Amino acid sequence: MNYYKTYTGIVLNESIKPLKQFFAALYKLEAQLRPRLGAHEHLLDEYLHTLFKASQIINHQAVSKGLDASLELYSLYTGISNGETQSEGNSFYQTVKYYVESGPVV
Repeated sequence: MNYYKTYTGIVLNESIKPLKQFFAALYKLEAQLRPRLGAHEHLLDEYLHTLFKASQIINHQAVSKGLDASLELYSLYTGISNGETQSEGNSFYQTVKYYVESGPVV
């Protein structure tokens, strides 16, 4: 079974056009290479599997760092809203404090 025949399902969000264009070009190239590989076409599948696995690891790390940053900002927001000052050394403290003091944060 060839899991890499189409990129449907790999690119979930239709609004990310550059990524869709990349995968379309990748699969066009893959379709040209596969017949030329003959009995070794499984190597292409292994390469694509490794590529997607590496991409998944990178995406996981990016999401994890983004979540950490959002939790840090939320913690700053709630602390400043409650009048706490122990996070004054944080590089985002003054920016968050400005937004808290300048009006309602939605």
